[in-house]
Amino acid sequence: MSAVDEVSWTRLPDAILHGESLGLYAAGDPGQPAVLLLHGIEDSWSSWQSVAQWLVPQFRCYAVDLPWRAGGDYRWRGRSSEQWVADALAAVPERPTVVIAHSFSANALIQALSAGSMLGAASDDGAGSSTSLDFGAMVLISPFYRPPTVPVNWNTFDHSLADFRTTMTAGLRIRLGKRAARLDPEVFELMAATMLDGIGVLGFLAVFEQFAAASELDLSARPAPALVIAGSRDPGIAGERAEWLNRAIPHATMQVDPDYSHFCHLEQPELIGPLVAEFLRTATLPPEKGPSPMPTLGGSSSTYTGRPRYEGANISTFIGFKNFTALAEDAVLQHFRELGLGPQRLFEQYGLGLTVVHSSVSLTGTMQSDDLIVGSVTAIAAKPGQGAAFDVRLAARRGEEDVRVLNGKVRVQLVSEKDGNPAEPVPADLAAFVVAEVSTPGAAETATVTGTAQLAAALAERSGNDFAWSWKIPYFACHYYTRIQHSAYVKLLEEAVDRYLDHAGLPITGLLAQRDWIPVVSRARIDLHADAYMGETLLITFAVDDVIKDTVYTARMECRVLRGDQLVHIASATIMHGYVIARGPKAFQELVQIDATTRSALLGGAA
Repeated sequence: MSAVDEVSWTRLPDAILHGESLGLYAAGDPGQPAVLLLHGIEDSWSSWQSVAQWLVPQFRCYAVDLPWRAGGDYRWRGRSSEQWVADALAAVPERPTVVIAHSFSANALIQALSAGSMLGAASDDGAGSSTSLDFGAMVLISPFYRPPTVPVNWNTFDHSLADFRTTMTAGLRIRLGKRAARLDPEVFELMAATMLDGIGVLGFLAVFEQFAAASELDLSARPAPALVIAGSRDPGIAGERAEWLNRAIPHATMQVDPDYSHFCHLEQPELIGPLVAEFLRTATLPPEKGPSPMPTLGGSSSTYTGRPRYEGANISTFIGFKNFTALAEDAVLQHFRELGLGPQRLFEQYGLGLTVVHSSVSLTGTMQSDDLIVGSVTAIAAKPGQGAAFDVRLAARRGEEDVRVLNGKVRVQLVSEKDGNPAEPVPADLAAFVVAEVSTPGAAETATVTGTAQLAAALAERSGNDFAWSWKIPYFACHYYTRIQHSAYVKLLEEAVDRYLDHAGLPITGLLAQRDWIPVVSRARIDLHADAYMGETLLITFAVDDVIKDTVYTARMECRVLRGDQLVHIASATIMHGYVIARGPKAFQELVQIDATTRSALLGGAA
């Protein structure tokens, strides 16, 4: 854990409501934005102590000991869990700006929101009060969700009971800490059985009723921002459940990661604390003056859900590399949209063209046409003048697991479009990413040529062999009227490989028919150095640099434009290729060995 100050908590007078005593604890300076913390079933207010270290002193934290705390009975079920959430809100001395809830309380919170903006909360003296659920934002940690595709039947009941037992036992182990490792396994099992017996049927039914009702909740009228944090292997949110929950909660940012446990706020506070603190900071900022409040890119993160395009399933149902890169680009575009900075708004409001100028992807697994792809996008530091940079992680959901398929970096520049008609000035938060035209400082190059022979010589010198071709830029490869876009270079790189292999006597059709070989990609990188325009002719060169350990080869593509007597370097790309068997029991299992004849052909006849 990072070094953070210990938080000092003060116990406030208990709230006595409906025969239950709600313990109330506070930390942080009065006057700071108020945050209400609601614990899960069979837990306590103290479960928030680690995460709170990242919230205080910027926020005033209130933690409530709820009726479903550890060791309690279940008489509280005479009132619904959402009514108890309303009671907790009423018990806090001030209206919370943000409510953070874990597991059972997270579901109780969204049930309360679905039931309506007002829930009655009555004190023991009979006086009624009305608690408004109009807090500014919410954080849901490890909620559970039943999508409409999962029926409520005995099979679902049995699976849910097994998941409940597993989850509660894991929680016991976490709360015991180092002591759990020293316990005899039989002793721990006895402790777990005793705990589960204490929870009993009523405890499980409270959870199952929430789970069964989840898909019926209407959260469409909830405009405030929400952050959902969960582990993709957590049974309550695994598989398609996260996707359905994402659809159900508008304005939600999903942080679903295979590394998060159900009790991630206890087990991984060094990950969850900063994530929650950043969300709270942005969620509680006062609105900017003027018609167009603008969130910052710095430190922002988002989750992504999508599916590969069918056009990419070129061999069987496996997806080719260009669609991996396309999904990474899509994830970054979605990140901008969630910040309120979609390409349309940037262009119409500020005259800016969102342009991907760099992508670097490592393909760590296979992707197939029916895969659900989930991932994350995080803003990272970039060198001055090089735009906004993002780390992209994508995984394919396979049953209860998310299998990582891509690690990547994407960089974006915001180009002041000559055809733009901005309605207002560019906000200061975006100004650092704005450029007059696509540029990579120090990367662009030009060469003066005086004739066809010199041009051919210049290209050959830079390509390393005689393989080159030209391509007139069509309108469908451009965006913002005339500028060629990143995705066009990705497709050109795929075409360059195909052309080169045919040039080298290794056509893909031939190797597939004769040896059952099909090319696969493990890495690819695209860099835009300058703009090229519709109607211009790209001069493209491609060369294989090396064959590594007789399993993969590395290659590079360069794109230039001849403008007058200047040969301008526009873009470059690198790729790492290999071959796998395309059919049969060993299909796509491992890279094949590149024999001497194939190696020589790949290297253009070099030794």
